[in-house]
Amino acid sequence: MLELKNQLGRMLAYQVVSDAAWLTANPSRGQLGDDVQQIQVAVTPASLSPGTHSASLRVEAEGVEIQQVPVTLTVSTVAGEQSGGAGTGSSGGSPTGDSSGLDVSPSELDFGSNGLTDTVFIHYAGSGELSYTVTADVPWVTFENAAGVAGNDYHAITVHADRSSLAPGTYVGELTVSAGASSLSSSWHLTVGSNSTVLTPVLYVTPTRLELGEEDDGATFEIRNTGTGTLEFSVASDATWAVVSPTSGTVYAEDQTIQVTTSRDGLEPGDYNGTIVVNSLDGQSRTIVIHMTAAPARPQLMVDVQRLDFGPTISSSDSRSGMPGPAR
Repeated sequence: MLELKNQLGRMLAYQVVSDAAWLTANPSRGQLGDDVQQIQVAVTPASLSPGTHSASLRVEAEGVEIQQVPVTLTVSTVAGEQSGGAGTGSSGGSPTGDSSGLDVSPSELDFGSNGLTDTVFIHYAGSGELSYTVTADVPWVTFENAAGVAGNDYHAITVHADRSSLAPGTYVGELTVSAGASSLSSSWHLTVGSNSTVLTPVLYVTPTRLELGEEDDGATFEIRNTGTGTLEFSVASDATWAVVSPTSGTVYAEDQTIQVTTSRDGLEPGDYNGTIVVNSLDGQSRTIVIHMTAAPARPQLMVDVQRLDFGPTISSSDSRSGMPGPAR
């Protein structure tokens, strides 16, 4: 198991990339807050030849140095050679080999507070082949490849845990691999509740009222995620004279500024009210009220005399008006 810790004080999107087909990580991507994220690491040695195999997991996150996790797997020579003339079995049929060589690993699965899947491997080291079935003692643990035929290779069984309907608490149990006269168990452990990481975004907007008066032609408001995880939002205005931008986006830990641009062109004098609605993908909604005034058109002073001509220079004792005199 691999644990990721975030000490940056903000939400961090990550992904875990494997450079080998036999090496997987689950979950391979997600959002990391101030909690610890457990990554289940599984190997599938069935296609590998005996010997030592090397690979790595690359942990990537925006603005953070890439971390490399080296992984080494040793595949030993398969014990017991298949004898000639042995029959073959089918899924759910009777065993065709000696069940004393059945092996199930690991012996314990820990889903922790976040895990949804894990892997167990069935290996039969006896002669011939062996039909097997896998069962769990609870209905919310299920399997892929829950029945099959095991030979000298490794069969990977993917185990799924559905914690969505579980009450808070700690759960333990067993999965059982039955093959012929043999029955082997692998225990599992799972936690639901206060120790679980539930990413819950919370939509918050500020301010919730925009006053533009008679002259302002624009304003802004902020969209904030006060919870955890990723908040996807959309924005819409019911007023034709108010346009918002952007109209959608995603918020992690940073605020998103929304620009509101207004136009009074073509509007009759008076007060205008509108609403801007912000919706989140998970059903949350917030409303911003916007108010604007379109003032009456102001009267304009028209001047039809562009020049005043007082004629010849006059003395200080004389006075003339700037109006045209009578014709002579």
